[in-house]
Amino acid sequence: MPPRATGAKWRFPTDAPRRTGPAMLDMRPDCERCGVDLPADAPGAFICSFECTFCADCADALDDHCPNCGGELLDRPTRTGKALAANPAATTRHHRRSRPA
Repeated sequence: MPPRATGAKWRFPTDAPRRTGPAMLDMRPDCERCGVDLPADAPGAFICSFECTFCADCADALDDHCPNCGGELLDRPTRTGKALAANPAATTRHHRRSRPA
């Protein structure tokens, strides 16, 4: 489990399913901070190395640092066309209303 970020009140979720096939991004469907939709085939999502996912506005407000693990938030690549059809994005939403801003 990653170390807790300074001031963090929760840990990285460990209930994420483990894949047995080729490693690929989950392409989470929403911002963990505000809940806005983040389609896999559209730009504007930012992720850390643990795939915590945030929209551009929240990543900017967080100064491009993940509040969960303290890692750097970087642009998430898009997945389109046949790649998206063969490897659909995750459907489990990670936004938590009680999470501090």
